[in-house]
Amino acid sequence: MRPVVRVARGWGYGVADPPERSLAGLRPAREIAARLAACDAVHSWVALPEEVAGSDRLRAYAQRNGLAGWMTAAERRLWDAPRAAAASPSREALWPMAWALGFEPAPPPDGAAVDDKRAGAILCDFLPGLDARIDDLCGRPRAAADVAALEELFYCAEHAVSLPAGFDPAVHGEVIRSRRRALTFCLGGPWDEVAR
Repeated sequence: MRPVVRVARGWGYGVADPPERSLAGLRPAREIAARLAACDAVHSWVALPEEVAGSDRLRAYAQRNGLAGWMTAAERRLWDAPRAAAASPSREALWPMAWALGFEPAPPPDGAAVDDKRAGAILCDFLPGLDARIDDLCGRPRAAADVAALEELFYCAEHAVSLPAGFDPAVHGEVIRSRRRALTFCLGGPWDEVAR
């Protein structure tokens, strides 16, 4: 039994040894930072009020950094629409990508959504702000092996045959899937509908 299976079972997931998967290694920090910044822009556009994240500043941030090319089609539709409060499709991706660039702590595979305190720590304390450039976000990337180990844990949780008590696949499962996809992207994997 691989160590990741013991960890996943410790979280309450019924898993067998996952298949051996080959990921390319850690994506360049600048690409992770660009995707993180795109998620930041979209999340801020739909989840934060104008007085906290002004529309003109958000648009300038995205323009300066070419963030539209790092958004999914769903994110792009929100970004291109008039600003209105909506559920952020990018919120769960913020934590794993920020962690890959040096944010602490690592996201746990518990399926709990990012709370406002954690989102604030990422957006206000870790990220350098809306006047930043992509290069300002590159941080101190983690070793590819560390990112791969966490991605594999989320892979196990996503593909578990039995789930922890109280785990709602429709809610908690979507959190797990979103975080795993973000980590897979950090390791060179695709992100649905992102052109890069």
